[in-house]
Amino acid sequence: LLPALLVETSDGRKQVVTESQVIMELLDSWHPVGDGFKQMMPSEEEGASMQRYRQLSNLERELFSWWCTLIFRPEGPGFGSAGMLGKLMGKTSEPEMSGAMSGFLECLEKVDNALAS
Repeated sequence: LLPALLVETSDGRKQVVTESQVIMELLDSWHPVGDGFKQMMPSEEEGASMQRYRQLSNLERELFSWWCTLIFRPEGPGFGSAGMLGKLMGKTSEPEMSGAMSGFLECLEKVDNALAS
């Protein structure tokens, strides 16, 4: 799912924002902690939290990139009768794996490891 937020600029123009980080920054600025809202993004002063946020957001972008590669440019062997889910779960008789699938699964493992730490 793609996050989207319709924003009206000061001159009355309307613009759709689809970048997650920009949406969270806008929501934080419109709904400050001082008014009782929970902060979505760490501030620059929260060094370790901001570093963790950047690490996870970079992984999110990398995973999305691999997912797009897998779905829209799945070079290599087809999914066979087991379908894409079967291929992901290893339920196929085809012994080899495409570069897109391999990259996606490796990135997914990196995400799992980062979230577990």
